[in-house]
Amino acid sequence: MDRRAASPVVAEFILIVVAILVVVPLGSFVFGLLGSNAAKPDITVSTSFCSAASAITTSCEFSLTNLGTVDAQLHPYTLILIAHGNETNTHSSTACAGVGGDEIVAGSTLDVACTFNMVPGNSGEEYSGWLSVMSVGWIPFAGRF
Repeated sequence: MDRRAASPVVAEFILIVVAILVVVPLGSFVFGLLGSNAAKPDITVSTSFCSAASAITTSCEFSLTNLGTVDAQLHPYTLILIAHGNETNTHSSTACAGVGGDEIVAGSTLDVACTFNMVPGNSGEEYSGWLSVMSVGWIPFAGRF
């Protein structure tokens, strides 16, 4: 019976291949080299318009577009921050029309209207703000009165 071992070159080649087959998937998992496969909503403010509702309140309308591949649920406690000049206001969307557990289906748009307790800006004055949407983060918007 002939009991010869494999050639050292073949053995080294097999060890390298096995090491690569073990290290690449493990490294990809640990360091995120392959990226995440989890689909997420991608919400943007496609349009925003603010105007005077009264001498002390500002009315704003937003069109939120979901460019993602999954639906996004708007939490009833979505925050909206808005500022212009020296005026700043934080607003919970519970009082906004179009929000309160509503869903933005992937590829669609949801219109939201809110009234803020802040003096409206002058015509042409800039405003800016952010919407906080769960699972998405802070979404900026800007425009002019």
